[in-house]
Amino acid sequence: MEEGSLRCDLNIFIAPLSSAVHEDEDDDGARRREKLLLGTGHGHRVEVKNLNTLQQVVAATEYEALCQSHLSEAGAPMGRETWTFQIRSDGACPLGGETVCIWARGDAVDYWFMPEPDLHLLVLDEEVLGQGVSLEEFVDAHEPESPERLIEDYGLDGGVADVIVGDPLTIAFFEDTVRAEREDLEKKVRASVDKIDSIPKLLANWLYNILFAILKKSTAKSGL
Repeated sequence: MEEGSLRCDLNIFIAPLSSAVHEDEDDDGARRREKLLLGTGHGHRVEVKNLNTLQQVVAATEYEALCQSHLSEAGAPMGRETWTFQIRSDGACPLGGETVCIWARGDAVDYWFMPEPDLHLLVLDEEVLGQGVSLEEFVDAHEPESPERLIEDYGLDGGVADVIVGDPLTIAFFEDTVRAEREDLEKKVRASVDKIDSIPKLLANWLYNILFAILKKSTAKSGL
């Protein structure tokens, strides 16, 4: 809208109106009022995509509502389908265009689900998740590492931590090496606390400034 352009999707679904009469009391006594109620619809809502003007929104709404009404009266309710609005300048459509189906969703349970024939069935059983592991536990265990943890636990610089968490194997190498070096230094009588505490930053800087630079240069030379 800020650029003077519009692109929107429209969802249309018709349902019959029924009336209910109820009484209200005021200073003049009881009055009978009629209230319109939305009844149960037939078929499914239809999405009309990529409308570029407000005129198209109005025209697509009116056209699709009329089509769905005729289908409902004929006992052929709408299926789960996605449509677009096709402009007609030949005068065949009084509203200036018509809706055209671009794909059907088949027996999809909901609007967002579309069968994809090229995707194989995914079964999340114990062989995939691990024995006795729930889906929630699996997702939590495989959630991407946050750089904040390395910053808090090891006092790393934010930029260095961002690079290290980009690869799970690098994280494992970093933490295993820090653990081994700390254990080795703690066995030495003269090892100072400051020297032990400096291990994570020294290792992280070596990874960031030396090892990763060598790997980057090697990759560039090989053309990978």
